[in-house]
Order: sequence, then structure tokens, then C-alpha cells
Amino acid sequence: MNIPEQIAEYQRNHDRRLLSRLVVAYLPLVKSIVARKFPIPPLGMDRDDLDMFGCEGLIAAIQRFEPRKTACSFGTYAFGRIHFAILDGIRREGPFKRRQDPIPAYSLEQNVPGTDSLTFAELVAIEDEPKWIAAIDDESMRRQLAEAMAQLTRPMREAVTLRYVEEMSWRDVAERMMMSEQGAFNAGKRGTDRLRALLEA
Repeated sequence: MNIPEQIAEYQRNHDRRLLSRLVVAYLPLVKSIVARKFPIPPLGMDRDDLDMFGCEGLIAAIQRFEPRKTACSFGTYAFGRIHFAILDGIRREGPFKRRQDPIPAYSLEQNVPGTDSLTFAELVAIEDEPKWIAAIDDESMRRQLAEAMAQLTRPMREAVTLRYVEEMSWRDVAERMMMSEQGAFNAGKRGTDRLRALLEA
């Protein structure tokens, strides 16, 4: 099947594997747009973040493309969707987004309420033990950590949630996020580092 036929097949059946193949096929277009339009990522972001936003636009393009009603090729149609999705992601998740409530400061040596002598430093440093928010019994502390999580970019937040809350392997996280395993791990690591900074501020 050619690309329009594959897209039509996905729109009929919503086959996740077919969607993944289409995303992989057009991932070079996403990376090309990021490199050309955003050679220097915004403060607090990197190319993995922008790639993720671009993939959101690519998926939206796959879901909405109608070859019979669209005079241009899918690549041309997707270009605009990808570009504007990246811009929207930067506005939505960038360093100047409005913070609704201040995040309280905690010492990294302070014990996390509801745990057996687990410190905040240990909580945010865990890379192979999926504890995270699920390890906390205190409701108010869950809320504070959730507020801190809200300050992460979407890729960071998604990687941290899938790995440490849903307890998925990095391979499964990468598949869910439609990126490489290394990219998913990097997003999670940046998320833990950002949480550490928020709690230490």
C-alpha cells in the first residue's frame, strides 16, 4: 500500500502498529523541521522535546488527512501540522508558561511523609526502582509532587509517569511515546533532574 492507502487503512481500523510505522516513516520530516526551524531549542528544552511535539502534529496529520479533499501530498500537509504543533508545544510547555501556585521548597535530605525514611533526594534519584509518587501515602505530599510534575515539559512528565507510576519498562515507555529507548530514558532523566531542582529551590 502507498502512504495515502496506509493512512486510510489506519483511519478505518485505528491499528496502533500501522500508526507506529507511519510515524517512523515520517520521523525524518519531524527532525528536519526541528533542525531547520528551531536550530537552538528554547531555554529548558532540547531537541527531544521538540521532536515529541512534532510527533504530536504528525499523528494529528495522519488522523485528519483526506487525500480526496486535499490537493497537496501528505508530506506537504503534515509539514504545517508538525510546525504549528511544535510552536504550540513551546508555548504550552516552555519556560515562560504561567505557574498557578508556587511550589513549596523542601530539603532534599527531608524524609518524605508516609515512607520509611525515604528522602526526597532518594525519591528523585531512583532510576531502576519504580516507586515515585506511588511510594507516597500522604495525600498532601502526593498533591505537592503532582504540582511539581506539572512544571515538567510534556515529554518529561510522560516518561516519568509511565516509568515510575505505571511501572513500565524503558522499552515499553519508548514504544508508547513513539521514540527511541535512549530518547525515552533521556526524557525521564531530565524529568528527575528537573524535579530535584524544583524541590530544592
